[in-house]
Amino acid sequence: LLEWLRRNGVASLFITGTATNLVVESAARFADDAGLAVSVVEDCCASPSSAWHEFDITQILPVFGKIINSKDVN
Repeated sequence: LLEWLRRNGVASLFITGTATNLVVESAARFADDAGLAVSVVEDCCASPSSAWHEFDITQILPVFGKIINSKDVN
């Protein structure tokens, strides 16, 4: 996927998904490590526990990118 993104000039990603504290966080970490600009769309993510979701959104994911709302996506 990374090769395809680079070949097609993609420099930033909007990340959404389930398991905020697992899959979303993993994708954000990988994208940031690859030099991509990361935006996590908070209201399009979920976890089995609202506490896990909230912790990841407020404490972990801001290290790897911006936390935004779906209303901010153009």
